[in-house]
Amino acid sequence: MRLLLTIAAWTCLAAAADAQPAEPARQTLQEALARADALAPERRLGVRASLLRQTQQVIPVVVIAEDEASYAEAIASWRGVQRFPVLLDDFTPECREDIARFVRGFQPERVVRYHSGGAPWPGVPDAREERMRGAVNRALGLSADAGSDDQVDAIRRSGAVFTGMVVADPASSTWTGAVALAAGRLQPLVFVGAPETVRFGAYVESAGEGLARSVERAAARTGLRWGELGDDIDAVTMAFDGPIRIARGDKSNDFLALTDRVGRLGDNGNGARWAWASQLFGSPAQCAYQAMCALFLEIDSAWIFDGYPTEPPWDNWDGTRAGDTLERVGFRDVTVIDDPLGGLRTWRQAASRGIAADMLLINTKGMRDTFQLAPGQGYAGDMPLLEHPALVHMVHSFSLATPWHRWTIGGRLLVNGAYGYVGSVHEPGLGAFVPTPVFAARMASGFPVGAAARISGEPWRIAVLGDALLTLGPAGRRVEAELPLADVEDIEEEARAAVRDRNFGRAVTLLAMSGRDSDAARLASAVLDDAPEAFDEPLAAAAMPVLLRAGRHEEAARAFRMLSAQDKLYGFYRDVLWHAGRSVIGDVAIEALLRDHPREPQEVRDAIEVAEAMAARTSGTEAAAYLERVLDDTEGKREQRALRDAITRLATGGRP
Repeated sequence: MRLLLTIAAWTCLAAAADAQPAEPARQTLQEALARADALAPERRLGVRASLLRQTQQVIPVVVIAEDEASYAEAIASWRGVQRFPVLLDDFTPECREDIARFVRGFQPERVVRYHSGGAPWPGVPDAREERMRGAVNRALGLSADAGSDDQVDAIRRSGAVFTGMVVADPASSTWTGAVALAAGRLQPLVFVGAPETVRFGAYVESAGEGLARSVERAAARTGLRWGELGDDIDAVTMAFDGPIRIARGDKSNDFLALTDRVGRLGDNGNGARWAWASQLFGSPAQCAYQAMCALFLEIDSAWIFDGYPTEPPWDNWDGTRAGDTLERVGFRDVTVIDDPLGGLRTWRQAASRGIAADMLLINTKGMRDTFQLAPGQGYAGDMPLLEHPALVHMVHSFSLATPWHRWTIGGRLLVNGAYGYVGSVHEPGLGAFVPTPVFAARMASGFPVGAAARISGEPWRIAVLGDALLTLGPAGRRVEAELPLADVEDIEEEARAAVRDRNFGRAVTLLAMSGRDSDAARLASAVLDDAPEAFDEPLAAAAMPVLLRAGRHEEAARAFRMLSAQDKLYGFYRDVLWHAGRSVIGDVAIEALLRDHPREPQEVRDAIEVAEAMAARTSGTEAAAYLERVLDDTEGKREQRALRDAITRLATGGRP
């Protein structure tokens, strides 16, 4: 899909994308860049990033690297603007789901597995830095041992424009995203060691300040212009394992977002902004996923959920107006859920089906693990499993306070498929968030997400995770070219072999990873119905998310019963069970399954939901008696209070 490029800043994009042959294309690109120079810095940066992304030539093959050394080798085999997506498989269920999501979004011609057979990925930071720089150098057409100045010269000789830089700690797990975004965005890759002084899950103030200054020194070392907006370096993507916030002073309740401090001059960031910053976050596999989504996927659909009242000041964040903007610029699909439908029941109905949108705009109130709707209160476990990779803009206090915990709102969305995220690290006040319609309009007018999420003023509490240069618009031109990797294995051929060998768990896994969800669901259902003796634990684990996406909720719940005892404790599988089970909770067996497998740490909330279903099926008295038994085993005062309120309501005939 190509957005309707009606916005003046984007008139140059279509020309550059369609220009042929190579030399006229470069001339057209330079003309487009000259026109972009007249724009405001935010739009100028976005246009530059978009132009670079859409000039890439994309080989429509997804490469799944089996280890970190193979991932680096695959990136190193990129040739200038000719590239292909590379994902890293860490063999966890969440990673396999991310791979499947990306494949569904990218729609490749082939999906292959790659093992380089080279030296293992080193554990020593100096050796890792050397390998990281070598991979980027080779992707730029340099020798592996070329220096940082050579990288800058190579980018300049390519005719590309500078947009930003990637700052990486070589010891960090986020290195996969750093290497990909440096090579893919033609950005210098620089290295800075992350501070180790952490308190309250945040960098202490002196460490945060030191890191910001280290980033500035790294920018100066590139030799590029960097001190103000509109120069060579207007974006900084940080790749650190550390926190995403800074603790101010010795307080445990006063934090800044690291990404809103970095990119500002002066003590404590009280000077002018010189760049917009973002931060990669997560495991090596997650960060590879974040980078590949930003480089190779287009955003042309949105799911907008507005849980806010319609009166001032909440109406300034109106989701309906945001949806109208995105429809006007040509989004393929826009789903808006707004007043009077913005309640928990509507949310859960949508979540149980899965969200197949490229961008989520969500307005809710609450804490790090809960969100208030009108009516109803949801929990982190209610966050949907995303069918497609998505950029998330969430107007909600605390959603990114501790994103490394999956029991938080932000943590759950990140493991459920978000590859970019704008959210708060602490209570910021409503006015700290760019209003939802304004954010939509900024993205539609060409802003990169790092700039679209920012308001003027001093550093505050809104964090940006993922690629700072993520924009809407085309993601390059697909070309017929030979994949420059030897000895790759075709995933679909492996799946066929697995079926022949009656290794159905492996077959379903491989079919899902190759984007063939419908075939995977049919196979799982056929085995479940016709050969239940062959429906073993590996097949149950592989089949659950596939059956959920296919809308076969009862079968997904049946598959949960066949998991190993250990897998039944795993949070991912319990999430799938609950999203599927809600649709068929009137079934006594499903009700018992949900009752016996609540999600940590929202066991009480899950018990109340089961009790409400029991009351609708039988009587409030039986449901209240069940909650009385739960109350006997519950210690927390808040949880006890919630149980007593539910017991009273159900025992007296109150409805959920």
